[in-house]
Amino acid sequence: MLKPEIQASLFAIRFLGVGNSHALELGTSSCVLEQNHEPLLLIDCGFSTLAAYTRIYSNSLPLAIFITHTHLDHIGGLENLFYQSYFKENYIGKIKLFVPVKLVEILHKRMADYSGILAEGGVNFWDNFQLIPVSDHFGRTRQCLCSQKGINSTSIKPLPYQRALQINPDYDEAWVGMGDVYYKQGQFPLSFDAYLNACTRDSPARNQRITELLDKNNYRTVDGKNVLTQESLNLLYDKQYLEKLREKVTDCRSRYRNVAPTLVPDSLLNTFVVFRNIHFTLRKKGVKSIQVSGHTDIQPFKGVSRGENNIRQLKLSQQRAASVADALAKRGVPINRMTTKGYGYNKPAQGYTKAAWDKNRRVEIEVE
Repeated sequence: MLKPEIQASLFAIRFLGVGNSHALELGTSSCVLEQNHEPLLLIDCGFSTLAAYTRIYSNSLPLAIFITHTHLDHIGGLENLFYQSYFKENYIGKIKLFVPVKLVEILHKRMADYSGILAEGGVNFWDNFQLIPVSDHFGRTRQCLCSQKGINSTSIKPLPYQRALQINPDYDEAWVGMGDVYYKQGQFPLSFDAYLNACTRDSPARNQRITELLDKNNYRTVDGKNVLTQESLNLLYDKQYLEKLREKVTDCRSRYRNVAPTLVPDSLLNTFVVFRNIHFTLRKKGVKSIQVSGHTDIQPFKGVSRGENNIRQLKLSQQRAASVADALAKRGVPINRMTTKGYGYNKPAQGYTKAAWDKNRRVEIEVE
């Protein structure tokens, strides 16, 4: 089962057939996982599957297939897929074939272990596919699926973990998984909270990362290419959330002495005190206008032109300013007094050296 869900996306399962060897008129059993009405993953490829697939998806061929088992009514269509895709430049060698490890040898013997697959010599069945053996935890291959659609891992949402926790709030592996997703997204406050929930359920799986996030208050920071969500900001600046966070840290450290041994627990409330003082000051009647300015460091986005990098840096800084302004508005600061602006990396706090990156990633508030 695919574990993560892509944020702001609509998923659906479309069945291409529900039959079996005794009910061929219902089509070979297979289905397609769709994202926003576009095919993302074909599950099984029987004799009639490809015809149904091309009819529904405008004659396109699947770019990702998961094989559940190797009965011919579930893999018989792979030969047809090989033939239809081998002579098409935009498909050859680009079709991802996800196969459970224990089925790889069987699939090879049934589909590929013979010579002369085509009249043209030297043709290998596997030349046309990217074979990806998977374990029972198929969800961990999500990056392979996301890459074919150009989806960034930061847009992955840990909804399935949340659903698992609704059933069993003490499922420590789900807390760890959710923490890992948030960590990859740069949402360190939420990641930190999830890891603490695992720790307080006697799982030491991410204790080292808890210590790293506590060191120099790294759980309060944001990396160079992300913006803290409202949920992360709430965790940092809401007193009730922070009180619970402090309790979890104390509980975790009582279970595992190697977790942040030098920590002063009261320091966890510092962000609440600072933010409370800020919004109390801004709510004073004497404050006429409030300028919220976002800034980034000079680290470039990888794989883009200089012009595109500048556009993304500007957008990122604007998002940071807007995120803080939204948090202030929710705490009673009049929205009509606030304006936001992003400067990208053009106004560094301490120059452009690598040592100054952390200080250059910031949001500034000016009042009149």
